Amino acid sequence: MKSNKRIHVQAPAKLNLFLHIISKRKDGYHSLESVFVPISWCDSIDIENTNDDLVTRQGEFVCEIKNDLLYKAANLFKKYAHSHLSNSNKKINNLGCRISLKKNIPSGAGLGGGSSNAAKTLIILNNMWNVNLPLKELTQIGKELGADVPFFLQNASCFVSGIGEKIVYLTGKEFLPNYFVILVPEIKVSTQEIFKLFTTNHYSPSINFSSLGSSQIKLLFKNLISGTWTFGKNDIELVTIKKYPIVKYALELLKKAAHAYNLPESSCRMSGTGGSVFCSTPTLDIARKIANQIRRENTEKITIKVCKRLNHDTY
Repeated sequence: MKSNKRIHVQAPAKLNLFLHIISKRKDGYHSLESVFVPISWCDSIDIENTNDDLVTRQGEFVCEIKNDLLYKAANLFKKYAHSHLSNSNKKINNLGCRISLKKNIPSGAGLGGGSSNAAKTLIILNNMWNVNLPLKELTQIGKELGADVPFFLQNASCFVSGIGEKIVYLTGKEFLPNYFVILVPEIKVSTQEIFKLFTTNHYSPSINFSSLGSSQIKLLFKNLISGTWTFGKNDIELVTIKKYPIVKYALELLKKAAHAYNLPESSCRMSGTGGSVFCSTPTLDIARKIANQIRRENTEKITIKVCKRLNHDTY
């Protein structure tokens, strides 16, 4: 009988610094381009291996278990683990685990909490069960769980394209903001529904980021105000605002407070398909002051959070 091992991890949220819709694909999905950054708003996950061959899910749930991404990630990885260990002629012990979640990241807010949880589950079980799949294979498994899961496997800020599965590390991060004020209205936005409502004949041009060298990347972002992010826009923002007026209210609150501290309006925008909106700031002090001003003026059910960007060594 193997001894039980328990691992505790933090699974961070992410922000889309911009979201450009490039085209609609033949399969009905949209090709996009964005920069994803991990932030210090985290769910807590505990995974303990067990002596049976069962995946057991405990703790908080935000949906039915059949749709729970932690549960789906563990069972999907278990299938791949059995196949890999068998093909490698390695000893296969019972691949069982008990998973518990403490939910801190709001669901349906464009912050990627579920995808982050799934990615951390893959990473933990890969180690705990001594399967030791390389990152490339974990990424392929992650794609089956959701378009954002491959990003959360990378432990870094990234440029993403395709439907989110094509990833380029951002190495020169001096142009990335470090602090954010995030507002999350008390709504749940369906990404699928918002994309169904998105119609346009004028798509954003592709940056073709993967072909750029580091000097070209710096040139692309050279006009960014130090400490804030003003490049690009969120192409889907108007669709979400039209359907959810409280997102418009939150964004207007944010822009007003940002203006009071001489930050450009373009530093405030929506993340993903919403409903979270954020402002990038040059210092933690300014972020806190903006958040406090919004707390005084806000009259709606909105969560207000100050976060920092996570670097590779703090992820």
